[in-house]
Amino acid sequence: MSHAHTRPAAITAAILSLTALCGAALGQAAFPAVFVANNGNLRGSVSSLAVNPDTGDLTLIQDLVIGERLSSQPSIPGTNAYSISITPDGAFLATTHTTSSTTVEQVTIVAVAPDGTLSIARIFDTPDSPLDCAWLSNDLLAVTKTNLSVTNEVIVYRYDREDGIVTLIDRKPAGVFCSNITTSPDRQFLFANDSSGLAIRVFRVNANGTLTQVTMTGTGTYPLGMGVTPDGLRLFAGGGISSGGRAIIGYTFDPDNPGLTPLSPTPFDGLVSNPKEVIASPGGEFLAVGYSDGGVRMFRYDDEDGLLINIPPALIVGGRGELGNLATMRLHSGREVLLMADRDSPGGRGVISATITPTGELVQNGPKVDTGGISPNDLAAWVPPSDTCIADFNGDGGVDGQDVEAFFLAWEVGESAADVNQDGGVDGQDVEIFFLAWESGEC
Repeated sequence: MSHAHTRPAAITAAILSLTALCGAALGQAAFPAVFVANNGNLRGSVSSLAVNPDTGDLTLIQDLVIGERLSSQPSIPGTNAYSISITPDGAFLATTHTTSSTTVEQVTIVAVAPDGTLSIARIFDTPDSPLDCAWLSNDLLAVTKTNLSVTNEVIVYRYDREDGIVTLIDRKPAGVFCSNITTSPDRQFLFANDSSGLAIRVFRVNANGTLTQVTMTGTGTYPLGMGVTPDGLRLFAGGGISSGGRAIIGYTFDPDNPGLTPLSPTPFDGLVSNPKEVIASPGGEFLAVGYSDGGVRMFRYDDEDGLLINIPPALIVGGRGELGNLATMRLHSGREVLLMADRDSPGGRGVISATITPTGELVQNGPKVDTGGISPNDLAAWVPPSDTCIADFNGDGGVDGQDVEAFFLAWEVGESAADVNQDGGVDGQDVEIFFLAWESGEC
């Protein structure tokens, strides 16, 4: 291939360092993985599972116990690992704990090794109750304060990896019952639900880690389990038992003039009672909706007709109340995978992996895998920037036009895999680094 151009020294150094990271990155799993918060009253833990990059099958790596007690003993902070989030560079997890405490709870930061094993890096306290968390960058973590007795909040902490110090940066009011937060793909905006207040707040994430509320939209329906599409332009949520008990709500989002505009005719009919979570497929074509009856159903939003179209059949994970949360990933082979937590169904607890077909159906990948923990609840998915190297983006062993196509498919929808410089955002710098690596044809 041509080497006629002259590379800037900084870009050359970035390519060399990132290429080395792709083979066996320090402080991140060197392969696709899913991490699970296990919400046991007697035993709280975080599990890591490897995802086969070709088939999507799962293999348990480790179950890291954070807190454990006997049933005769009082509650301790490290049990009930409830929510989990992973840093943009895949180096650290944060999991929140929701025990019987009514004052303070624990947040545990967990380090991820290249082989997917886990170790506790830091433990700190946060006000009761942290029902959700989300990394805003590699060092900024947002945590909810969910409490029926006082005004709820979103709290932002800074985690210094070198000295392990955690510093409170900001806290903003978040309504009556804020139990769910999520970010835009570029992590420039934070969305916070208020299910009791029937509202969604949008905060801008400032460069210094503080939050600025830019809008609050009344929903008329409980906004539960919010999911933002990969392009960052739509937000969906389940309606739980509100509005007839089958509602799914959807909004467009304009990052240039931040605001949520209802998709017509929101709320949509979710067909079955109690939709509790909505998550978009990696390519953005489909929505996976989790229900309190233990089922997961796929939908497609029709732009022209404004319809939410169901794609049967449903995948039944467990009985009522046994479905945990959902996560998605796109493997470098192009396979799109939906991951589902089974808290404790008659068929056994664990995580289920399913391929999302090009037409939106779900096909299970191998058997359900036990996490080793009690009551798997929340999931965090990780795909390294490349299974092999930056230039071979689709991981097929060659450097060709298919890698360009695979990279731009990921880049256009803001997938974390396209963040090849691992700065927490998907932008033009990633394009420059990818093409310099691709033109050289080197790994």
